[in-house]
Amino acid sequence: IPYNCGGILANILSDGVEAWTISSSIEQYIVNQEVYDATQMWDLHKSRTINYRSLTPILRLLNENFPTGCIMWAVWAMTNL
Repeated sequence: IPYNCGGILANILSDGVEAWTISSSIEQYIVNQEVYDATQMWDLHKSRTINYRSLTPILRLLNENFPTGCIMWAVWAMTNL
């Protein structure tokens, strides 16, 4: 999963199980695990141009009640600023 796709999925995941209407065959926990696993494979030393007008959307994902994929994506995003 590329970085930007991971961010989109992390935000969808953060909406919770109640908002998960993508498909009953694609379980939220599977997508969460895919995002989590992807963050483990990204190269922290790769040069990237990542610009944000605000850190609020990223910081919002650092909620202990959110799925681990959301949290890992947000930590990775903050590390790469």
